[in-house]
Amino acid sequence: MNRQLLRTKVQATMRQLIAERGYASPLDVLLSMEKLSAKNVDDWRSGKIPYLERVIQMNLPQLNVLLAEMKEVARDMDLTPSLTAYRRRTRSGRLPLRFSKSGAPHLEERYATHFLSRKLRGTKALAKSNPVPPATQR
Repeated sequence: MNRQLLRTKVQATMRQLIAERGYASPLDVLLSMEKLSAKNVDDWRSGKIPYLERVIQMNLPQLNVLLAEMKEVARDMDLTPSLTAYRRRTRSGRLPLRFSKSGAPHLEERYATHFLSRKLRGTKALAKSNPVPPATQR
């Protein structure tokens, strides 16, 4: 897949995810573009796969284009970046999941960033300012 086609697919996929869910993440884009399977994500989350890049059906230059294009689309759509912690449960606690072979912090952060729509940001802000009271027991 050439860079221009990849950029076009990333743009369309992100716009669709934002319309449906109010946010988009690299993981969601890769799943929607069928460059990553749900089974591989489950295996990664359970620790069977050491880092996610290992099972993504794209080469590293293509992944860099995808991540850069997501950032561009987010800027164009006025989306807010939100760093998300990806962790798995173990007997000894919660361990961070790795996206890249290198584990470089800047790269891990690029993979773990979700982009939120204005609508979703408003909903989250409202929830923080007006917490729902606990349910009463009957």
